[in-house]
Amino acid sequence: MNKMLFITTNHEHSNDMRINNVQAFLEVAQVDFFGPGYVSQEKLEEGLSSFWKENGGYDILVLDFSLAMLQQEYLDIRLAFHWHRYFMSDYSIYQSIRWVDNIVNDAKQIEAVKLLLYQFDTYTFTEIWENCINDLLSCGFYFWGSGSEYFSPLIIDEEMRKRGGSNRYYCFCQKNKAKIISMSESTVSPKEYFSNSLKDRMYDMTIPGNLDAFYYPERAKITKIMETSGYKVYDQYYERDFAYRMSVSRISQNIYWHEEDKLLDEKLESPCPYIDSKMTRESIVMWRENYNVALRKSKIGYACGGCANQLVRKYAEIPARGALLLCQNIKPLKNYGFKDWENMVTVTSDNVLEICDYLFKNPKEMQYIADNGRKMVFEKHTPIRQARHIIKAIEVIKTGTFGGSYWEDGEFIIKQL
Repeated sequence: MNKMLFITTNHEHSNDMRINNVQAFLEVAQVDFFGPGYVSQEKLEEGLSSFWKENGGYDILVLDFSLAMLQQEYLDIRLAFHWHRYFMSDYSIYQSIRWVDNIVNDAKQIEAVKLLLYQFDTYTFTEIWENCINDLLSCGFYFWGSGSEYFSPLIIDEEMRKRGGSNRYYCFCQKNKAKIISMSESTVSPKEYFSNSLKDRMYDMTIPGNLDAFYYPERAKITKIMETSGYKVYDQYYERDFAYRMSVSRISQNIYWHEEDKLLDEKLESPCPYIDSKMTRESIVMWRENYNVALRKSKIGYACGGCANQLVRKYAEIPARGALLLCQNIKPLKNYGFKDWENMVTVTSDNVLEICDYLFKNPKEMQYIADNGRKMVFEKHTPIRQARHIIKAIEVIKTGTFGGSYWEDGEFIIKQL
């Protein structure tokens, strides 16, 4: 069995897909963790190389980009906190900043199969991030993240550019195809599946997620249409913008998690809007359960690809909960394994009412499509299945014949040289 070392920070995220995808490796490999929150400060002081030798070495090293990127961005502390606001942890971000240089530099020198785990934004993929990744690739790392088959090149207008949008990530994937282990974050663990029949569900539809009209224009349109159509739409979400909220309170009103945060604000002479917007475990639990209730109680769930036209996890979560997936037609759907009117139904704001009228008049067909969607996601996109794909790719890397990977019709394909 392979020995794997994950180098990351011990944190929680409002969406638990990230930790599910990592924990799945516990079933297929011998796994250890190194980084702030996982080992003592004494071990961090001794360094990664010492930890590696002390434990007899590993076959596989996985470096989490969310840690590696701090090596580039801690010079702009506001960007570091912009990232950190998504996470719930029992340690200060300063611990990550303090040790990141030593950790990443040691990782570059270690001889093993090395993967860089990228679970970050693709729409606002920055030049700083790309330079950081290219540096690691030049040191023998392979890239574990979504490949270009999950995206289409965007037409970047002035508003997109102002909001950080670009085709940089797509171009990066095109240039580095031979180094990419292509894996979407959109997996669903077995504990999340639900199979109650549609006829027993209370709501006709739910449209989960942020309704920002710029980032999710179709989602916002469909919500307005359905809420005024006479259909019963779930509208009891705990917080629509949970992952995006920012506080604008002054320093004197802030409740700081760590004294260093307060000192930083005082040094900057103005509050960093991300420091006091941290989540609590209680709010994370409430958010997750509220989200699950919405999907389990609804006959239909709508998902869109946002302004980036990419496959978000809702495309997998909705059918996994047994609801029929109604969605925007985007390029990755076929690659992921979706087929229109077989395991999901594509719609636009122009025809959504017509299609919903048809579906509700044909409940057997509606149930058939929903069942097929749940079956497809369960068979192809669980964390353990993803872990096995990655182990397979690693075995090919060890032979020196790995030429990249991609998804086609729901199947993971490895190119061999």
